[in-house]
Amino acid sequence: MDASSDVPQLWVALTPEQWNALDTGALPDENSGRFGLRTTAAEALDRAQFFMDWTKEGPKNQYPHSVFTVCQVHLTTLGYVKKMEGNVLQKMDKPGEYRWWGALKREESDEQGRLLFRVSESAAEIM
Repeated sequence: MDASSDVPQLWVALTPEQWNALDTGALPDENSGRFGLRTTAAEALDRAQFFMDWTKEGPKNQYPHSVFTVCQVHLTTLGYVKKMEGNVLQKMDKPGEYRWWGALKREESDEQGRLLFRVSESAAEIM
């Protein structure tokens, strides 16, 4: 993997359904349409839990912290640039916050076979 210091270390927290769908493309929560990637695992977990439970009518209380799988999204420098240019990855004004628009796959390469990113295979399940 690319170890460039210019590429942030990003974390995402996934529901069991999202984790199982990574090979074909996990979908974000239906209300925001995006994943909240963070520079710490704890912040990624807090973001995912809040957004997965939120509805216009109030929280569903369906997703406690314990159901999420927290994993790192390893971006290469090329992947970071391509995802930012393609408006898939968006850096927010608040430090440590990023948005990933649309589906998230386990890994992705470009048309020339160069790795863009990989979601870590070893994940930390928060109990």
